[in-house]
Amino acid sequence: MGCKTGWFVSPGGTREGMAASALLTLSVLALGCGESSTLADAGGAMDATVMARDTGPIVGSLGISVDYGGEACGEHSTPHAAPDYLLRIQVTAPPDTPIEIWAARPSCGVAPFLFREVTTDGVGAAEVTLENDGMAACTDPLLGGWEVWASDPTGRSEAAPVVVASAACGLDCAEAATHCAPPPDGGTAAVDAGAGDAGSTDAGSADSGAPDGGPGDAGPPPPGVLATEPGCFYTASASEPRRLMRMGEVGVVYQRVEIRFDVIAGPYRPHEPDPSNRTEHILFGFFRANQPRSFQRYLGGAAAVTFESRGPHFRMFGRDEIAMGFMSYASDSGTYRWTEGDRYTIECAFDATVPEQTCTLSTGGAVVASRRLPVPYLDAATHLSTAFDLHLGAEMDNEIEVSPHGWQYCDLRVRATR
Repeated sequence: MGCKTGWFVSPGGTREGMAASALLTLSVLALGCGESSTLADAGGAMDATVMARDTGPIVGSLGISVDYGGEACGEHSTPHAAPDYLLRIQVTAPPDTPIEIWAARPSCGVAPFLFREVTTDGVGAAEVTLENDGMAACTDPLLGGWEVWASDPTGRSEAAPVVVASAACGLDCAEAATHCAPPPDGGTAAVDAGAGDAGSTDAGSADSGAPDGGPGDAGPPPPGVLATEPGCFYTASASEPRRLMRMGEVGVVYQRVEIRFDVIAGPYRPHEPDPSNRTEHILFGFFRANQPRSFQRYLGGAAAVTFESRGPHFRMFGRDEIAMGFMSYASDSGTYRWTEGDRYTIECAFDATVPEQTCTLSTGGAVVASRRLPVPYLDAATHLSTAFDLHLGAEMDNEIEVSPHGWQYCDLRVRATR
């Protein structure tokens, strides 16, 4: 009676890192799962002026509560694996109603952000269950006090408190209720889960105050260049599984966006227990910013894909249309055997004038793989005018998608043509 939609990864030093072992499983336990995209698909700044449903009148038909399995609060330093759980968010609403679950942490500077979309079952209930392995760092921003509420087009529920403590960090339930975790880099930047994917922070974003060498540190890029990162500037890791970069201007219509960067291949991650026996090492994802629904954000990306029973691939992801459901997504994939330690150039373009999406993979100056997808839906004024979020790596691990730990990113440049 449920469907597993991915992993909820607690916010940490990227945005949106943490120890690899501090993954939190997120499952939506309802007859209907709503839009089941991963939290990475939530990418983009959660602008409260766009996300109108984080506010609204309190309506009696919506309710939300948090259950800690009989405990006073969630204890993060203790493992919780199914059927046990760290915490469970329970929503009540009219039957078969699409619901947005919002979260905020105003006392710590975390603005409201869209956490998850669910649909109530035939008796008007839905649940979101979080599990953990009990080894999160004491700087994990999930620790402390949060509030969550349910929202639909008619209004919102009262907010329910969420408290996550850690005995290993000397943080009991009472202390956790008012606790704000420090940034993982030891700095003083506020933890801003609303700025990245749902439930995440971005030490690599231009406004985080973290020394990432990102586009916000070197002044504005030249005309036509949305972002540059010279040299080798980021290595995906357990503590920083994804780097988020924001770029472009809202309202400016771009006809073509080109993304170019080098990667020095690292090791492959172990296979997750997926029925397809494949693991997608997510190299990048490209998202429309400031969109109210998760399915509206993702445009495309690329991955190094490994299989248990055949050779690895270079895969490009895209969309057939901007719509809910897995049928709106597309990919072009073919065999390529990556070599650990070799340097590769990835060049991808989203071109609304053709319209098509392309990616090439080169090494030693020679193109070794190319991918192409027609994207007839792609309209510059509609889809390339909202500003963008570029994700390097992936925040969460699930049965298929993983962050490419140990892969190094170099010499990035994003250009756009109006």
